[in-house]
Amino acid sequence: MVDWPCISEPGRRIPRIARFLSALPMLGLVACSGLFYQPSRVDFFDPGVLGFRYRDIDAPTPSGHRIRLRLVHHLGDASRGLVVHFHGNAQNLTAHFRSVAWMGLLGWDLLLVDYSGYGASEGEPSQRQTIEDAMTALDWVADSLLPSEQGRIVLYGQSLGGPILLKAFPGWKARNKTDLVMTEGAFDSYRGIAMDAMERHWVTWPAVPLVPLLVSNAESPATSIPAVSPTPLLTISCLDDQVVPPGFQKHVDDLARPPHVFWAQAGCKHIQFFRSAAWRERFEAFVDSLPSPR
Repeated sequence: MVDWPCISEPGRRIPRIARFLSALPMLGLVACSGLFYQPSRVDFFDPGVLGFRYRDIDAPTPSGHRIRLRLVHHLGDASRGLVVHFHGNAQNLTAHFRSVAWMGLLGWDLLLVDYSGYGASEGEPSQRQTIEDAMTALDWVADSLLPSEQGRIVLYGQSLGGPILLKAFPGWKARNKTDLVMTEGAFDSYRGIAMDAMERHWVTWPAVPLVPLLVSNAESPATSIPAVSPTPLLTISCLDDQVVPPGFQKHVDDLARPPHVFWAQAGCKHIQFFRSAAWRERFEAFVDSLPSPR
């Protein structure tokens, strides 16, 4: 991938190339990861407000810095199992907890993962680094939680967390103990989603041919998706998703090998699938129907 400098200001206005120059700020964001990574250090939400007990873990990465994990304990008497959650590109785990809090209310323990540069995690995000972060989190789960875990194990990637999970999972040392890999609003190609985003805005149309030069596809999960098998893969799509169009989720499912399932719902937007109580119930029944790998 070409090393493109981060551009903070538009180029000078020259009549015949004004449209192209006006696209340069967007190209700078793409090349400098701004399209994919929008972290925040703000603490958005405390699970204790809803009565959850939790603890934070600072896990060391092979790169020499630490990332923040948060283990949130389920409400109620009996645990259904563990959900490991990989969130999307904006904010941090304290914001994204609200999209999975319903699982904790239904008896699931939650392990939330922040990537490098997000929240209390050290370092800076990149395609390669987020994969390393995912493996760091998964290995911590394998070493610290799985030896005593008696319930189901579900790995859940939303939006950007989907391709990160799909890329990391096939190489995980404890993959054979996983009941389900689940993605929602995911995509199979960084280059493809960048090109799609730029094609939607007339100001960036002239620069679309440069996307292959500016956006690396090295860590895209397309070649890893078939290797999720034989672990079941559930791919979830909101048909009114304007952030990651539903065609990307369908392509993830098309690349998967059995066993895999595709769920699509009209009337919901990006990563809002489980706002429907009916689909939450369907998820619970689906997980219960899976054969246990342990």
